Amino acid sequence: MTNEIHGLDEVRAKMRQLANARKIKNACTRSARKAMNEVIKKPVKEKAKTIDDPKSPYKIWKFVATKPAKTRSKNFIVMRVGIRQQELTQEFIKNFKKELDKEIEKARG
Repeated sequence: MTNEIHGLDEVRAKMRQLANARKIKNACTRSARKAMNEVIKKPVKEKAKTIDDPKSPYKIWKFVATKPAKTRSKNFIVMRVGIRQQELTQEFIKNFKKELDKEIEKARG
């Protein structure tokens, strides 16, 4: 009596991939990003929506981002959740220029 195991080739292929350190790190980074988005990023966005100033043209909750941090060791994965300052600053500059143009038009006319 012989038993056949279906899908054994796929399992072997996956095990061969685990020997490659870069593929392991990529898989870990993807998993860490998904976990951070679920556990940290969503609550941070909700909290930012509640404290956001409705009079302000900036929506801080739109600038919440998850990104991998650099580490000295290749054996660790570190993820960060924070506010993207550069895009928030660019948004501020763009809106400031619009407001400035409106003020100039009021002064002229």
